[in-house]
Amino acid sequence: MITKEELAKRLNGREIGYEISKEEHQEAAQAGLVVVFGYSDDGCEFRGAIHDEVGAYDYTEIRFTKDGKFYPDDMDKHAEFMEKHGMLDAFNAKFCNMIAASYAPWKYETDIPHTTFDVMEGGEVFGHGIVFHMDDLK
Repeated sequence: MITKEELAKRLNGREIGYEISKEEHQEAAQAGLVVVFGYSDDGCEFRGAIHDEVGAYDYTEIRFTKDGKFYPDDMDKHAEFMEKHGMLDAFNAKFCNMIAASYAPWKYETDIPHTTFDVMEGGEVFGHGIVFHMDDLK
């Protein structure tokens, strides 16, 4: 089985739009790994053990459960969701639309153990992605 470190090393330096292949997505899913990367200026992509996308812009907190369920945006469903799923893991997705040399607009902050990789756009770093294992979630 591939590790998060091996997968991040393999993905490092890929161009936007070619972050992860279908085969790598399947390999990650089988290994219990999740690959997270920014797409455009308002999308956070999940591949591997979680296959989904979440709208994210500026500073977005993304919460989800160990079984890959995302915390709902609908405020009326929060109490029901928390009662059913309990404790949530989270990370902050940041897209900063600033133009500066060697500045990566997509960054993630989390306490979930993870490994990072860089996504490129035209030879410049477009963003930092992360790889984590589902077993490391609460």
